[in-house]
Amino acid sequence: FTADDIHGESTVIAERSGEYAFHRGRLALQSAPSQRRVQQQELQEGKFRYDSRNRALQNVFSQNKAIQQSGKQIMDQIYQEDVQGVKIK
Repeated sequence: FTADDIHGESTVIAERSGEYAFHRGRLALQSAPSQRRVQQQELQEGKFRYDSRNRALQNVFSQNKAIQQSGKQIMDQIYQEDVQGVKIK
């Protein structure tokens, strides 16, 4: 088992043949992340959210444009048809 980027004290539970062992560490595995690193991660996550939202909006706009063009084509066909009207006796 491998665990990356763990901070704080460890707690380990192991099992073998139905028997369990438990160990609680007393020393910190890593120092707490620096404030600068936390800020950089927050900026990256914010940019990712902005980029994702921007891509989603672009998709909506392009789909709306395709729907409008399709509707315009249908209306153009209707307007160009030769309508003869209704015959009355």
